[in-house]
Amino acid sequence: MKPRRPDGPIDIERDILPYLALDDAGCLIWPYAVTTEGRGLVSTLPRGKTLKVHRLVFEHFNGPVPPGLQVNHTCGRGHLACVDPRHLYAGTQKQNMEDAKRHGVRLGRPPKN
Repeated sequence: MKPRRPDGPIDIERDILPYLALDDAGCLIWPYAVTTEGRGLVSTLPRGKTLKVHRLVFEHFNGPVPPGLQVNHTCGRGHLACVDPRHLYAGTQKQNMEDAKRHGVRLGRPPKN
């Protein structure tokens, strides 16, 4: 069942967590709307504000992202819509680029085989 578009603030327990799917790599994946880079998206009504699911999940479990930081993935699968709270951390853009290099991810695309 596809999630309904939230009318007002998103409730993570109601609007996000029940719809996550576990993939073969052990990541919890947002199986619906994604950005062109593969990051999960959810929209709200009535204004249709679009939010990144991995950031919402991070903030639900950890609180606000500190100023100057972003939400990064330890698994290297953010481009595949991983939103697993065990794989998310607040870090710098430099750390994100180092993670991408370590995982063989280029410009939000999967590793070359």
